[in-house]
Amino acid sequence: MKILPKNAYPFLIPLFLVFAFVAGILLSAKLSHKETIATPIQEEVSNPEPPSAGFGKASLPIMIEPIPGEPYYMECYNNSCVYVHGEGENNCAVDLDCAVKEDSL
Repeated sequence: MKILPKNAYPFLIPLFLVFAFVAGILLSAKLSHKETIATPIQEEVSNPEPPSAGFGKASLPIMIEPIPGEPYYMECYNNSCVYVHGEGENNCAVDLDCAVKEDSL
């Protein structure tokens, strides 16, 4: 009992080679994808320090309005007088105070 006709066997070898080639490409792409995903995680673990924002005072907790009962002070930031949560000295009272200070620098 024959499964395939006699003239179909010459096509099986190239078909098998194409299948093996495509499977090899897919497998290598899958393995290289795992390596690229693992690299940033390893860099992140090896560098536990948080990145610097570069703004200096940008890490201050700036509030839109002061929270009643919580300490705050006024600070110039980006030409505006803003509330900053915590203890400190008031450096401004209105936005105009900040514009004058930054223009004089």
